[in-house]
Amino acid sequence: MNGLDLLDYFSFTLTDDSIVTVAVTNVPSTEFGGININSLDNSGGGGSDTYGTVLTAYLPAGGCGFDTSVMAPGDDAGPIFELDDSGYINVESPPLVCIGNATVAVGASGTTNATFTVSLSKVSPLPVMVNYNTADGTATANYTYDPVYGTLTFPPGQTNETIMVTVNGGALTNAVANFYVNLSYNYYFSFTGAHVSATPGTGTILNEAYPPVFQAVTQSNGMIYFSWSTVPGQTCQVQASTDLNSTNWLNLGNPVTATNLAAGASDFMTNSQCFYRIEILP
Repeated sequence: MNGLDLLDYFSFTLTDDSIVTVAVTNVPSTEFGGININSLDNSGGGGSDTYGTVLTAYLPAGGCGFDTSVMAPGDDAGPIFELDDSGYINVESPPLVCIGNATVAVGASGTTNATFTVSLSKVSPLPVMVNYNTADGTATANYTYDPVYGTLTFPPGQTNETIMVTVNGGALTNAVANFYVNLSYNYYFSFTGAHVSATPGTGTILNEAYPPVFQAVTQSNGMIYFSWSTVPGQTCQVQASTDLNSTNWLNLGNPVTATNLAAGASDFMTNSQCFYRIEILP
């Protein structure tokens, strides 16, 4: 809305939460006291730009009020009466804040950082602040992972930030566990507005030290088939020997890298009296 005749006060209604920029033009800086804009019911948002001619603020849906002011020598700021000047109001939707997922593999010891990317759907002219906190899934805080919480700030123009969670090796007894990172709107700084996705980030922990376990061994038409439980990304080799104490085991088929929680392999059956094992490859 350009070329407005900015009077001392007017109101308008927003159908959605919005980022509103109000500007006045051609006003002598020695006379102008600033701009004020706020929600009429004081439900949040708004602000004032004392001695400035442009104000950008986050305002919730509903009725909003706008006024300007001048400074008379020795007086406090007062309303401009019928200021005959032009300006503009720009209204745009606030960005959406979303968090991605993170997957890490841990061994029998040490720590690994799970890095979550938090993104704005578009650049914001205002700083955007969101709260975050971790929550248990099948993983347990202070044991499987170190809980974190805090406030994440996006400066104007920035669309990506990260949250790191430390995951502890040797704490898992299962092949896979998970935890969550929740986002919530920072109401204390409600003037830095954005919509926040209700979908949490999921942290998936893969236990590289989890031993593969045979689930089935079957024979058919001279072939032998194996399936085993495993961890995604774990590479295994099926081996056979007629002597359980042998140091020379025969590889069956090629190494298999799992893409989910199960894997399988097959080979020609050369001896009906064999022992089989699964070796984890580096």
